[in-house]
Amino acid sequence: MFLIMLGSVDTHVGEDSSPLPIHFSPPGAYHRARWMAKGIYCLKIYLFREQFKLTSQELQALRRDCLFNLTIYVKAWLSAPRSYDEQLNDLCLLHSLESYAEIDSQVSEVALRKMRGHLWYLSEDLLGLAFSDRVSDSEKQAMVDALKKPKLHKDVRRVDPKSVTVFQTMTLSNIVTENLLHLFMAMRTDPACITGNPSAWCQCAEYASAKQITGLKVINDCAERAVKLTTDLTMPSHMMKCSINLSFKLLNTTRSM
Repeated sequence: MFLIMLGSVDTHVGEDSSPLPIHFSPPGAYHRARWMAKGIYCLKIYLFREQFKLTSQELQALRRDCLFNLTIYVKAWLSAPRSYDEQLNDLCLLHSLESYAEIDSQVSEVALRKMRGHLWYLSEDLLGLAFSDRVSDSEKQAMVDALKKPKLHKDVRRVDPKSVTVFQTMTLSNIVTENLLHLFMAMRTDPACITGNPSAWCQCAEYASAKQITGLKVINDCAERAVKLTTDLTMPSHMMKCSINLSFKLLNTTRSM
């Protein structure tokens, strides 16, 4: 969809220049919690804008929405499932949103305000996941050196958005403190695996094992789809409701006992 919007899809392939079949699905569920659903619908409306009676204000709003999705949101959305990239992705997204102010200051301000309330991966404890291949060796070394910094005076599970005025100059090592070692303890991994030259860490078996752990997905799409399949294929809706009600009754009975 995004490639079609950008004109990067060759609609004719093969020696005989046969047309490439492109199919647009009809509108489906409109998930209020899913911005991508709204973004896809806006792209479809804009692609077929000649078939709709749109006011100039509506057309301008569609352009702004599509431009934001194409330049900012789709990259962040596609990379979201990778836990080992979340910290760097969030920081890069904040950088991009601040730079986007040169294109559309109003959209940039709204998106930044929303993003500042979701900085859970930029925490002292979870930054250990950021030792991925996308992070440069120099930044990895800076993060290791930052382990000498004491933890914050109060327990903060994320970067305090009020304490950061601009994210453009912030790096991952700026957030690292000794609390990062908590993640190594949770994974039962010896922190000694990140000593020495970062380019040689991959040769350490302990480090390679930790990377497999951090490769877990961080979104709940798989769980949501599993529940959907269960409700659709194995249990009628009225049986599912009875099962849920019974579960709550058993839970309340256990608590009262």
